[in-house]
Amino acid sequence: AVTLVGVLLADLSLHASDYMAAERTFQLLTQAVGRAGRGNLPGNAVIQTYQPEHYAIIYAANQDYEGFYEEEILYRDLMQYPPVSNMLAVQIYASVEKEGLEFAQRLADKTKVLADGWQKEYDWKPQDRVQIVGPAPAGIGKINDIYRFVFYVKHGEYDCLVRVKDVLEQMVKESGVPVVCCGQKMTELVPGTVDASLEKHVPVWQVEGDHVIVDVGAVEHPMQEAHH
Repeated sequence: AVTLVGVLLADLSLHASDYMAAERTFQLLTQAVGRAGRGNLPGNAVIQTYQPEHYAIIYAANQDYEGFYEEEILYRDLMQYPPVSNMLAVQIYASVEKEGLEFAQRLADKTKVLADGWQKEYDWKPQDRVQIVGPAPAGIGKINDIYRFVFYVKHGEYDCLVRVKDVLEQMVKESGVPVVCCGQKMTELVPGTVDASLEKHVPVWQVEGDHVIVDVGAVEHPMQEAHH
């Protein structure tokens, strides 16, 4: 039986550019700490961190799931991140960095125009407006000589993001940018078709050579079930 578990640099994953960084850190630490003392012998865990005051570290050390949830959901509510709000991810992959960034900016600008129009049409309160984050290089900005960019669209109403998705897909099809579309399993490329889904983060367009990918999908959030 395992009686001692040690974790080094436990706060490293907290610095990832991801709104779920604290949640993932908590998950990893609770899994690691939970391995000690599973048998007949008592167990101990040692967590080394430069941020011992962070709530993800504290609650993980105490194996306090409810405490972490109550703290994390306040942050999600403040920043309007899932599962409190809905978020759409739009990823643009291109072999030419400048072209990829410019196209990402065009899509983001189009989304802002939509958002401003809806703001006036529905007289939304400032806190209910469509929020756009980015575009910016993705967490991994380049893979196999393909540049990756992303921007996010946040709103409380799921149907609003569906409308954004539909408009962006139509804009891409009319843009003249060479695009290769693919199905959900990404096994067979079928030019001229779109298989988009907001139920899962399913790629819509895939890169081929000098083509541009546009991947429109919902951001998955494991806390969704707990929230409901």
